[in-house]
Amino acid sequence: VAGASGTAGSRGALLSHTSTDRFAVWGIVPASITSEGLVPPRETGIGARIELPWPSFYLRSTAEYVSSTRTTDVWEHRLRQDILAGVGTEAGRHIFGVGAGWDWLRTVAGEDAFQTVDVLLMHGMRSPWIIPPGEVTENRIDSLLVLRYTLPRGVGASPAVEQVLNLRAEYLLRIADLFVVDAAGGSHTVQNRPVERVRDLSGALDHRLEWEVGVGLRAPSPLLWRVGYRGIGDRPLPDGDRTYHGIWSLTLEFSY
Repeated sequence: VAGASGTAGSRGALLSHTSTDRFAVWGIVPASITSEGLVPPRETGIGARIELPWPSFYLRSTAEYVSSTRTTDVWEHRLRQDILAGVGTEAGRHIFGVGAGWDWLRTVAGEDAFQTVDVLLMHGMRSPWIIPPGEVTENRIDSLLVLRYTLPRGVGASPAVEQVLNLRAEYLLRIADLFVVDAAGGSHTVQNRPVERVRDLSGALDHRLEWEVGVGLRAPSPLLWRVGYRGIGDRPLPDGDRTYHGIWSLTLEFSY
């Protein structure tokens, strides 16, 4: 009985603590809401995040496995990782940093796809504007802006502009210990079918315009329930027609 009570107490502690956002795991609920109702998702994923904030230094690493569809109706599967490192101003309120992102694994239609590398710039802030900070750790980054540039691959003599301007912005705002708001948008290219040579990649790309907003509620604090909407416009390069679609999604995150 004592052992059972101890196990129950441990489980209760996991759900009763106030998160410091040092470690988190998350997953996208495998269903999407469209005008046709509840449908199989066009994107699914799971991931993990580690954040180590100090008064004048910040380190963040994320890893995620994401599956999503292309205009060719094939699935892409990617295992990615990002690392960000930043240093603070004298007062420690602002953090500026750089980072990199890369693919550990990437397949399209079940065959190996060409992996990409991202260059990252970041700006973090503690207690921005009138937003109340978290109560557990004063070093938590409450506002985080990340600019992401994907280095182009397979660029020939006359590359498409869309193949070179792979720039996205991602923003996260934590409000006290209860709400999280995020937004993202940008333009980039994604591989839409297998090719054997990197020089043939220019003819196997979708140009993607996308934007996303999300709102999360902690209930209880370790569990973050996030509802998000993503608008996507895909066009096969070089001269395909652009198609648009939107995705409502639910993400559940556990953080400690």
